[in-house]
Amino acid sequence: MPSRHLLTKSLPFAASASVVLISVFYKFSLTSNSLLPGLDGAYYWVQVRSLLENSSLAFSDLPLVIYVQAGIAWLLNDIPGAVRISDAILPALSAFPIYLIARRYPIRLLPAVGIAFVLLNPVQLFFFTGDFIKNEAAIPLVFLLSWILLSWDERGARSRYAMAGTTILAISFSHFGTLLLTLMILSFWLLVRIRQKQIKIRPLAIGIVILSGLLVVLMLALVVPSRFTRLTTFISNPGDIFILPAWRAIFYGYANPVIACTIILCQIGSILLGVIAWKIRSTFSISEISVVWSSLIVAFVLSSPIIGIDWFNRLAALAFVPLAVSGIIIFAKSSTVLQRTLIGALAVITLLASATLSLRGPTPPVLSESRYSDFKEFAKTVDLPQNSIVVASHGMEFLSSWLLATDVASDAYYETSCLSSYSAIFLLIDKHVGVASDKPSSAGASDKPATSGESDKPADSNKKPVCKNQIPPEGAKVFVGNEFVLVQVR
Repeated sequence: MPSRHLLTKSLPFAASASVVLISVFYKFSLTSNSLLPGLDGAYYWVQVRSLLENSSLAFSDLPLVIYVQAGIAWLLNDIPGAVRISDAILPALSAFPIYLIARRYPIRLLPAVGIAFVLLNPVQLFFFTGDFIKNEAAIPLVFLLSWILLSWDERGARSRYAMAGTTILAISFSHFGTLLLTLMILSFWLLVRIRQKQIKIRPLAIGIVILSGLLVVLMLALVVPSRFTRLTTFISNPGDIFILPAWRAIFYGYANPVIACTIILCQIGSILLGVIAWKIRSTFSISEISVVWSSLIVAFVLSSPIIGIDWFNRLAALAFVPLAVSGIIIFAKSSTVLQRTLIGALAVITLLASATLSLRGPTPPVLSESRYSDFKEFAKTVDLPQNSIVVASHGMEFLSSWLLATDVASDAYYETSCLSSYSAIFLLIDKHVGVASDKPSSAGASDKPATSGESDKPADSNKKPVCKNQIPPEGAKVFVGNEFVLVQVR
């Protein structure tokens, strides 16, 4: 009997640990090529190297995740390997807060199912991998905050405010989009608490909320000015978020398959869970109902198909996070077999979608293996003068910075960038521009800076490289390789 009791007690942990190991090893296998999937893999290499060698970032950005990567690289003495490890392990940290949330309820395998829904989600495996490491690395902190909010009434004021404040601060220095997700959840959570008369509207509370918002804005303005510019641009033109809505991209077949699947599942899932939550609303505690409704509202809003194509990739990619939190709680509180079957079907369909999309795999890297080998050989022949900058297509600028150890700029912003401080400007020309086989399918435009200290607005992948046909000045340096040409244009 004691052994059977011990086995029963350890089953949730063992099942959860097994899911975590499977997800980590599978995700690690997705980055087995020389280059990381997507356009921006080399961005992390450059940032980590700059941090280790110069104690500063090459491109202005929120630094926490890159500091973690730099710590791993320092221990291993391997920057690409450290970035791969961070891509596999940091998202898996979501398992800890998910386990804490699910173990509150007497359903043995609920933690394992919740962890599987998150770590084996198509977004985690095939959208974030390689390209959006900062996004996925900050998500465990959102789950941690959800657990803190769920147990809000079980702690003293000092403890809960200290835990929530520390977590929000860590998110603030990790990723801008995830910070917006966090602020949305907190805003709706606060509204639900006020409606339930659990929080009194006092001038001091209002002042603290306003001051916190101003501090976040100030932090963005000081640490990442480009993100502050994007935020102010959005606030001044909020209607831009609805230009070219996502439903058109899905209907006409040019949406990223992972994001299209996520939008559909999150919209259906939010409505389904919302109906069930309303039917069983009397069974929720105040803490549970606050977290459930705020999470469902945010999941539904972020996955809305009316959001414009320039925004919906990143927003929809985050929607599964609040959906998972609300799903765990609602499943645990459901009163009928039908309700739990419907919620379970949502989780099963999501995992089946991952299995189907695994045939497609993550976004292909910016170059094939053979072309990357050629580019490395080409880089060895390049000898740039002092104070040079290389202008390249989006994705290739980070790879150029990594191999040529030089400042870079995206060609999409060459005409509007101020490069007068550089003595020489070089343009990297790909001889195979337009060859579809080596172009990654769109996983959403990168949110990385285009140039050091310049705008991080996503580059237009359809824009032709500027100055491609410009005649180089007399005596200009020209480096020619099998696949690439580097031309001095000033």
